[in-house]
Amino acid sequence: MAFIREITPEDATPEVRALYDRDSETLGYVANYTKVFAHRPEVYAAWARLIGAIRSGMDTRRYELVALTAAARCFFSKTLDAVGATPDDAFHGLADRLRDVLTFGHPFGEPA
Repeated sequence: MAFIREITPEDATPEVRALYDRDSETLGYVANYTKVFAHRPEVYAAWARLIGAIRSGMDTRRYELVALTAAARCFFSKTLDAVGATPDDAFHGLADRLRDVLTFGHPFGEPA
């Protein structure tokens, strides 16, 4: 059961319908984040401008690496902290630079 009421295509304003149509044409479906932003299309437009500004300064490969690193960092700070996990040999076997990026601002202790 959804916690956020979905705006159906039949109930969508022309602006929201355009968002849905764009997703359907490019992705083959309407993305969940588009359904959430449908409640505030002006916020979606601002978010799209922000993403565009961020992407304009880097190539696709770098953008994907930044997004992946941010997702991994989120995992490290939320999930691992929540369960009280500590670094294992696999983590310490990562390249120094990757470990630094994954733990930026929240370093983990040495292995037991």
